[in-house]
Amino acid sequence: MKSVPCAKRASSRQSRPVRKECGPSRECVALYDLTDCLLEAYDCVARRAYEKFRARGATDGRELDDWVAAEREVLPQLAAHVSQSDGIVYALASMPGVTASEVSVGVESRWLVILAHSNGSERSAAQSFCVIELPAAVDPALSVAVLSEGLLAIRMPKAATLSGSPS
Repeated sequence: MKSVPCAKRASSRQSRPVRKECGPSRECVALYDLTDCLLEAYDCVARRAYEKFRARGATDGRELDDWVAAEREVLPQLAAHVSQSDGIVYALASMPGVTASEVSVGVESRWLVILAHSNGSERSAAQSFCVIELPAAVDPALSVAVLSEGLLAIRMPKAATLSGSPS
């Protein structure tokens, strides 16, 4: 049997019709430091509050009103469902129309932050936001987040106790 060089084999494969993938599209979501996610949300609110301050003539006395209005506008609440099994804490959030590059997820031992931006390249406004106290301590280093067809799933293994068994 005659051996065919790789380049020729590759070109012969390209002439075949490409099969369309069937099944859900899955994107891994990068996990960030929880503090970074909170600071990012704070920056979004601060920028919008300053815009509101300037829009009303930059007069003193209503800065708190500007801040609260900016929070409501920039950080609408995101509902997330949290559950746990013997060794894992799970979180699910519906995020239709969002890509993995538009999501910031921060995990810390007892806390989870999800921040979804309305445009992945422009980090000035958020589409949704939530901060969740977790039902058990988790190991952030072993946590994984996946976005599939508008559903964000986060799997967080429970942190080992001093004796080595899950809490």
